[in-house]
Amino acid sequence: MVGDLASQKKETWLAEFMIIITVLGILIASFITYFSGSEEEFNSAGLQRMASSFSSKVNVVHSQWLMDNQPNIVELQTTDVDGNAIVEAINVNRKGWIDTQTTTIDCFKIWQQAMDTPLNFMNETIAVVALNLREQNKQVCRYSLPNGSYLEYSPKNGQVIVNTAFTNNG
Repeated sequence: MVGDLASQKKETWLAEFMIIITVLGILIASFITYFSGSEEEFNSAGLQRMASSFSSKVNVVHSQWLMDNQPNIVELQTTDVDGNAIVEAINVNRKGWIDTQTTTIDCFKIWQQAMDTPLNFMNETIAVVALNLREQNKQVCRYSLPNGSYLEYSPKNGQVIVNTAFTNNG
């Protein structure tokens, strides 16, 4: 009788254990499916946020340039977390957009002035390319992600464009 009871408990425990393992497996599979489906949306939202920050800095610098009687270098004054004053000198072109004081476009220096962060996005390196768009008669900086999405900046007019390779149009 005692042996039958122990055997029955063991079978019940084994059945409960199998049900728990099955439920955990289903939950893990659901999480993986959800996350892999949402990863493109997370990347798109992150790229949009990065473009918004870039564009915001460009517009702040341009506004300060207009208020300061259009100098070659715009000085932005901010404070750090300790309350210490920080003066940031940013090179602009003759139209007041973030640029470098060189004859050729230097997209890396433009990024450093606008973002003051490494060229990384969600643990991926951002590729930097200077493009000459002959049909539009302008040069642009393209900051590309490995998946083909990019942020593009035109020092000629301060325009920031985002192209997400994973946008669903359907």
